[in-house]
Order: sequence, then structure tokens, then C-alpha cells
Amino acid sequence: MAEVCPNEDLSLTCSHDQIILVTSADFGRMEVGRCIKKEDEFLGCTNDVLPLLDRWCSGRRDCTVRVSNDELEAANKNCLDILKQYLKVEYKCLTGNYAGLFRT
Repeated sequence: MAEVCPNEDLSLTCSHDQIILVTSADFGRMEVGRCIKKEDEFLGCTNDVLPLLDRWCSGRRDCTVRVSNDELEAANKNCLDILKQYLKVEYKCLTGNYAGLFRT
């Protein structure tokens, strides 16, 4: 699992014989943690951004995504626009031949 704060880069890497499979991706203000230090009334909003992260990262050996980017911001439907949001991603590294399974 990766938790990436605003203005940071998400960086996913698998070994040379593996590819990334993104299994979940949320953008918002989910909980107190590395990116949000104290609880406030603006917690709990979440936007499912798995389709974006899947398109950007799944099927590749490595992937880098800037958390503050236009497409992630445009996916925000549930959080106040003025609040900084972070990205929470879960992924696996798969071994084997997955040719044609993912878009590149």
C-alpha cells in the first residue's frame, strides 16, 4: 500500500520479471495518517480513481504519477475543492506472461 501526499510523486516498481496490477486507488481525505496529521471535520471523503491508476500503471514494470495532477483533481466528486487531498493505492507485482492483458 502506498499513501502519497499532495505535491509528491507516487512511484510503483516491480522487479524485472514482474508487472504492476493496481487493485485499489482512492483520492481524497480518507483518514489521519502520513498525509493528514490531525482529525478535523473534513475527513472521510473519498473518490475511487482505480480506472485512472489502472490505465497509468497496470501492466508496466514501473510507474510514476504526480499526486497533484489535473486528471486526479477532475475525478474529485466528493471532497471540497479547496482542501488538499492525497492518494492511497494498493497494488501487486505479478510474475508471468500477461501479454495483451493490459494496455500500454
